[in-house]
Amino acid sequence: MVKSKNNDLVEIFEDVKKIKSLLPIQDVGLSFPKSFLIAYLIRQYDLVNYVELNVAVGQEFFAAAYSSAKQKGSVCFISSKQETEAHSNNRKTQLTSSHEAVEQVLSGHSFFENINLIWGDVQSQANFLQGAPRFDVLNIVENKIDMIDAHIDDLILAVKETGFVAFDTACSEEIHASLKRLRKNYATLYLNKTFSVVRLGFEQKDVSALETGKLDILYSLAENMENLSEKPTPAPETQFHLPLVSVIVISYNQEKFIADGLLGIFAQRGDLRVELVISDDASQDSTGEIIQNYVRSFGELVTVKIISSDHNVGMTRNFQRSLAACTGDFIAVCEGDDYWLDPLKLQKQVRFLQANQDYAICFNRIYMYFQNTEEFSVYEPNTKFDGKVLNTRDLVKEYFIGNLSCCMYAARYKEQISADLFDLFIGDWMFNIYYSQFGRIGCIEEFMSVYRKHDDGVWSTGDPHKNAKKLYGYLSTYNRYLNYEFNEEFSEIQHLLKLAVDTDVADLVVLDDVAPHPLSAFRLQEFLSYMERFENSILYCSGTSVRLLGNKTLDELIYNFLKKYPKYAGQINTLKPKTGINAKLAYMVFLGNAYLNVVEMERTGTPFVFCLYPGGSFALNNARSDEMLRRVTSSPCFRRVIVTQKITYDYLIEKKFCGPDQIEFIFGVVTPLEQFERTYVGKRHFGINKDILDICFVAHKYTETGVDKGYDVFVQVANVLTEKHPNIRFHVVGGFDENILDVSQIKDKITFYGSHETKWFDDFYLDKDLILSPNIPFKIFEGSFDGFPTGSCTDAGLRETAIFCTDELKLNQGFFEDEREIVVIPYDVMKIVDKIEYYYLNPEKLFAIGKYGRQKIIELYSYEAQIAPRVKLLQDEIDAFKKNKHEIISKKFEMFEEDISYLGF
Repeated sequence: MVKSKNNDLVEIFEDVKKIKSLLPIQDVGLSFPKSFLIAYLIRQYDLVNYVELNVAVGQEFFAAAYSSAKQKGSVCFISSKQETEAHSNNRKTQLTSSHEAVEQVLSGHSFFENINLIWGDVQSQANFLQGAPRFDVLNIVENKIDMIDAHIDDLILAVKETGFVAFDTACSEEIHASLKRLRKNYATLYLNKTFSVVRLGFEQKDVSALETGKLDILYSLAENMENLSEKPTPAPETQFHLPLVSVIVISYNQEKFIADGLLGIFAQRGDLRVELVISDDASQDSTGEIIQNYVRSFGELVTVKIISSDHNVGMTRNFQRSLAACTGDFIAVCEGDDYWLDPLKLQKQVRFLQANQDYAICFNRIYMYFQNTEEFSVYEPNTKFDGKVLNTRDLVKEYFIGNLSCCMYAARYKEQISADLFDLFIGDWMFNIYYSQFGRIGCIEEFMSVYRKHDDGVWSTGDPHKNAKKLYGYLSTYNRYLNYEFNEEFSEIQHLLKLAVDTDVADLVVLDDVAPHPLSAFRLQEFLSYMERFENSILYCSGTSVRLLGNKTLDELIYNFLKKYPKYAGQINTLKPKTGINAKLAYMVFLGNAYLNVVEMERTGTPFVFCLYPGGSFALNNARSDEMLRRVTSSPCFRRVIVTQKITYDYLIEKKFCGPDQIEFIFGVVTPLEQFERTYVGKRHFGINKDILDICFVAHKYTETGVDKGYDVFVQVANVLTEKHPNIRFHVVGGFDENILDVSQIKDKITFYGSHETKWFDDFYLDKDLILSPNIPFKIFEGSFDGFPTGSCTDAGLRETAIFCTDELKLNQGFFEDEREIVVIPYDVMKIVDKIEYYYLNPEKLFAIGKYGRQKIIELYSYEAQIAPRVKLLQDEIDAFKKNKHEIISKKFEMFEEDISYLGF
C-alpha cells in the first residue's frame, strides 16, 4: 500500500473553487467534484505531469495545472484540432482564441507558477509525444473526440508505469474497452457513476479500503458544495420534515487528525439535516485553528455549534457538555482522531433507527488504522453478531461496538441520562452500556468508519497488561453505579481481569493510613507525583487515621479523589488485611506506616523505602519509637530511608539504626506544586494598602488544647496585643474553636474557620500578614517533635505571609535566613509580643519577610528540590529489583492477554 500524505484540503478546495471562477462562462458546467479530486490526487501521490484528452479546455485541466505547478511539472492538452503548425510558428499570433484564454489564465495567477504548458492534437499524437516527459496522470474526459486515428491504448503508453488513468464512464466504446482491460490488470482506486481512476503498476489488493473511502468522501464533499452553490436554499418549512442529526466532534490536541473527521461529516448526504457540535477541550496545538478553517470553507453545509473554553475540562465533561448542546432527533459522534468512510453513513443509520423504534443505539463495522505503520485491519469483535438482537448484558460481557465514532443514538432518550453519570470516569464502553438500557442495540453490517490508533491515544496504544489493571479498577464503581443489575456480567470480566491483575508486579506500591485525604496536602502531592511518574504504581489506602482529619470515610475520600483525578482510577485501592502486595518496591511515609506494614513486606519479599518525617510514631529517645524503628530498619527488605531534618539524620547514625549509605537527606516537606505555578496576585499588606494587622494560627489539632502547636501561647499573645493595639485581628484555622481555651477577652478580634483544603487558603491568605507558630517539642508524647518549619507555615509563606515560628531544637541549620526570610521566635509570650510589635512599627520589613520567604520556599520546596530526588531514589531501587522475577510473571500474563484485548476504553 502506498503511503499517503496529509494535505491541506482546504487550500486545494479553495484554489480549485477560485479556478472555476476564472473560467469562461461556457466551461462552468464541467465537473467541479472531478476537478477537485484530480487536483487532490496529484498532490496526494506526489504526481508531476498531466495530460488531458478532451475537446475543450475546462476546469479539470486548470485544476490539474494548479496541482502540477505545485510539483513543478508539465501539463499537456491534446484536442481534435490541428495544432502542430501552431507550435512551430509564432504561437502568440496563431493560437486559437481558446488557447490564448488558457494561457492568459495560467500566466495571470501565482498558483500557476512553475508550470510547463504543452499543446497537441490527436492525429499527430505519436510524433507530438515523442521526447515529451512521461506523464503521471492521463485524463480522458470526453466521448466525442473527432478523428482518433490510433488506439487509445497507444496514448496510455505515455503514462508512467505507476501512474494514474482517469476516465469518464460516459465515454466511447473504444475507451470503455481500454478501461475494462486496465481494471482487469490494475487497481481501481476510485469508481462512481461518472468517473473512474485506475492506478497502473498496482493490483487491487494493493489499494486499501481506506484509500478508496477517502476519495468517496472527498468527491461527495465537493458535490455537496457544488449543489449548495448551484441550487437555491430550500425554505425552512420544506426542510422541517427532514430528520435532524446532531453530530458531536470531541477533540483535544488532535491537529494531526481532526481534518479527516470533519471532512467525513461535511461529505454526508441524504434526506436529513446535520447539526455539527464541535467541542474542543482547550487544545494547546493548532486543532482550534484547523476547525475554524474547515468550518469557514464547508460550514454552510450544516448548522455549526462550536463549544470552547479557556481551560481543559477533561474527556468526560467535554462529552457531557457536547451532549447537552445537541437538539437533533438522532445523535452521532466522531471523535477527533477517528473518521468516516461512507458519505451515506448517517442516512443508513437514521433509516435503521426510524425502522426500529425499540432500538436506542445502532453501530456500524469499523476498520482499525494504525497510524505509525499506516496499516489497517478489521475490528473483529463487531463482526461476530450477524443479525443478532443485542442488549446491555451482551455489551457488558464483550465490548463488540468498539468506539463512539461508529454509533448513532436515538436522541429521545437523551434527557433520561442522569447528570451524575459524568461524575464517573466514563469511556465509550461505559456510556454505551448506560445508553443501551433505554433500548436494543443494532448493527449495520457495513464498514463505514475508522478507529485510529496512534501514539497520542493513551488507552488504545497502552500496554494491554496495564490497561487490564486500570479497567479492573473501574468495574466495581460501574457495577455499583448500575445498582448491581448486571453484577453477574461485571463479575465475569472481573474474574478474567483478576487473573491478569494478580500476576502483575507493580513497579511501586505506596501504603498509607491517611491518603487520599485532601487535608494532608503534602502526602497527596507526593503520592500524585509518584502515580504520574510511575504509571505501573498503586496507592493502597488503609484509612486507619482518616478520623483524625474529619468525619469523611475512606470510601468517600476515594470516591472524591477519583472524581478529581479520574486518570488514576486504576492506581488507587483499599488496603485490607488480606491484600496481597506484589511489587518491585513499596514506599511509606512516617514510621508508624512502615512498622505496620513491615511484616507484609517480609511475607511477600517486597523491598521498601520509607520517609521518616517527624511525628507519625517517631520520637527522639523514646523507647517505643526506638523499638519500632529498629524493627523496620533491621528488616531484610529495608533498602533506604528519607529524612527531612538534620536532627533525624544524626539520630539514625548515632543510634546505629542504619548507615549513611542508606539515608537520603532532603530538607523540608513536599508541597503542593500548584502553589509554585501561579503568581499570587491581589495580596494586601499591613501598612501598605490596609490598616489592619492580620495574624493567623493554622494547625491540625492533635492534643486537647493544642499545646504541642502552641495554641495556648498564640491566645496569650493575642490577649496582650489586643490590649495595646486595636487594629490587630486574629484568625484560627484547624480543629479549634472558642471552647478550647478562653478567648472572651478577644472575642471581637478573633475568628475561627475550622478545617479546610489547600485551595481554600488562596483567598484566606489574601489579607493575612503573618502566621504565628509557637510549636514546642515533646508534648504529644515523649520525644515527639515537629519539622521546621511546619507544613502550615510553608503553605502560608508561599502566599507571601510572613512566617513567625519557634525552633527549639535548632532545626533551621541555616536553610532560612532569620529576620530576612523568616522570623524565628522564642517560646516566650512577651518576647513574641516584642517581635511582632517591632514589625508592627516597621510594616515595610514585615512585607519583605513575606516576599523573601516565598522566594526561599520556592527554592527549597520545588519539584526539583523535593520530588525529583525522591523519584530518583525510588527509580534506582526499582531498577535494582531482580529482573527474572518480572520475566516469569510476564509469561504468566501472556495466557490472559488475548482474552482481555477486546476490553478497550
